[in-house]
Amino acid sequence: MSTKPLRVLESVAAPGRTIKYIDQVVRYAPDDIVFTYFRWTHALLARYDVFHVHWPEFLIRSRKTWARAVQRILFRMLLLRLRLTKTPVVRTQHNLEPHERGDSMERRLLGELERLTTVRVLLNSATAVQPDEVVRVIPHGDYQEELGSFTAAEPRQGRLLFFGRIEPYKSVPALLDAFRDAAEEGDELRIVGKPSATVGAELEARVSAWDRDDAHVALRLEHVSDAEMVQEMTSAEAIVLPYSEMHNSGVVLVALSLRRPVIVPASEANEAIAREVGAGWVIQYEGRFDAEALRNALHQVRESERRAPNLSSRDWRAVAAAYADTFREAARVAAERKQAPVFVNAGGQRDNIGDSLLRRAYLDALRPVGTLHVYAGPDAGYTSGLGLRDGDVVYTSPMAWLLHAGRYALTRRIVLGINTGEVVGTPEEERKGRWQPILARLVSLRGGRVVMAGISLRPGTSAEHTSLSALASRADVVTWRDRWTRDAFGIGDVQPDWAFKLGSERDDWRTHSDRAIVAVAMRGDRPAPADDWYDAVQRVSETTGTRIVVVVQVRRDVDRARQLASRLDAEIVEWSAEDDHAVHERKVRAVYGDAVAVVSDRIHALIVGYTEGAVPLGFSTGSPEKVIRSLKTVASLPFCADDGSASSEEVWLAALAQRETFFSDLTSARATLSGVSASVAALAPGC
Repeated sequence: MSTKPLRVLESVAAPGRTIKYIDQVVRYAPDDIVFTYFRWTHALLARYDVFHVHWPEFLIRSRKTWARAVQRILFRMLLLRLRLTKTPVVRTQHNLEPHERGDSMERRLLGELERLTTVRVLLNSATAVQPDEVVRVIPHGDYQEELGSFTAAEPRQGRLLFFGRIEPYKSVPALLDAFRDAAEEGDELRIVGKPSATVGAELEARVSAWDRDDAHVALRLEHVSDAEMVQEMTSAEAIVLPYSEMHNSGVVLVALSLRRPVIVPASEANEAIAREVGAGWVIQYEGRFDAEALRNALHQVRESERRAPNLSSRDWRAVAAAYADTFREAARVAAERKQAPVFVNAGGQRDNIGDSLLRRAYLDALRPVGTLHVYAGPDAGYTSGLGLRDGDVVYTSPMAWLLHAGRYALTRRIVLGINTGEVVGTPEEERKGRWQPILARLVSLRGGRVVMAGISLRPGTSAEHTSLSALASRADVVTWRDRWTRDAFGIGDVQPDWAFKLGSERDDWRTHSDRAIVAVAMRGDRPAPADDWYDAVQRVSETTGTRIVVVVQVRRDVDRARQLASRLDAEIVEWSAEDDHAVHERKVRAVYGDAVAVVSDRIHALIVGYTEGAVPLGFSTGSPEKVIRSLKTVASLPFCADDGSASSEEVWLAALAQRETFFSDLTSARATLSGVSASVAALAPGC
């Protein structure tokens, strides 16, 4: 399948007659990266996916006052376009700061561009980074292949070369002074490159006044072709670059590619290159560049034994591939930022792993829509079970979450995810939730979306006594956990509990014959089971040839679990005080993964066991209504005695005999949940 090309706008002009850095990136880029070069009309009006910036100050530094004013107006328009379209900016940091300090307006404009930068590319790892920025280190490539076709000259001892654009910070006048005092008879210094106006005039004046007949200085103040550059560099004994500050230098890589040593100021970046290429190629001087520094450097050049410089890590193909990955990453980050923020309440009971795991599946369904802003509550143990990821924004305070949701909803479209699971409908709960219809109305008015998925009413709660009707009327996705709740509200569809989406794949389950236990997990806030219940559990154990293990899935059930384990002479898996939700869930799933069945009056014990290949066997010492209606959405066969026509033992043994039907039902349930997830994910483009 073909991939849509990623369009990258470069901040530099199209290639000229000489080899440039960006030309090699473009030359070796993969086919799915398409480049265009900078023109103001293109930058402001054309379509592109990524803006790649080099030396942004050059976009607003015309020497003519009127042209500079126009450039700055256009630059502001470009910044506005980048901000409104959320176009990602990749900034290659060639220099730490512009070598010539601009005025305050230039600094403000460049600062605004810096704030829009998505990924910053460094040419070496010596560059300092901020803790919250996205940074990639991509080394400068070498030019061995590109310059290998040009004819090289024989080096002349005593000939030194300065090469490159001549700017004040490159300290060429200091080089003239040092050479005048250090040169021996017959030595020659060549200065080749186009200067800025003021520097060029100074150099010409200095050379005109040169007072040594036995050592010569030659100026070539112009751009030269690549062939001429190769001749100039290879004819020199060494390349001298006495910059006042050097962090990166393409000239250094050109010289090393042509196997000419370089004399440069000491820096962390230059030291790294020196170690990389090998001894004798990068000669560093400390402090001010003067005659003594030049003599010492030339002594090192002449005394060093050099092997070919090691430039193996600087192949342009690898550089271009790294840039392609960076452009894709920037586009991905920008796409995520364009998505609607998703504010979802995922609070639940801190002592019940069922509450965290069902909401984990709900969050997974919402995550493709955009960045999640999750109210998780203050308990870190509970939060561990939500499966939160890097990039999710987590709130421990309900008020902080609500205030942020309201602020976002006032300024842009968002998605509001109403908490899933059971609604109790008590006056206290309604009081705490009275903000929901107000926020949902605000979200809808601003063109956002509201999701209500997998909610149920607790038995005995009237739909009229909740705020859910008002919410459902505004929601874009409305599903209920059971048909009884759906009928009570008269709107929406029925879906299985979100927890059915989790668990192991059927192909990974142990076979029935390899399972060694019957798991039991019972509530502690109901009357204790009667004797016939114990008989039924033991009968299931005997029939299946398994042992009984009692599981504490909810912390407050521990006393009941101990009673059951004692009466059944069974093992018990308690919830350790050191274990958070995530750890305890893994332990519980391991038990259920070895169980032929789970006997419980807790719906999420039955569901978790079901998703690990254990047949659900429901029971309640009170009304089994909640258990039956929650699982009946999935299971097509009886799994719980409800009307007295059959005993629990009879229903359970019949269910075990038809376990394949239960598991086929589970497959269908997961498909239904995938459909609900797709409906939720489809909200993303519309928001």
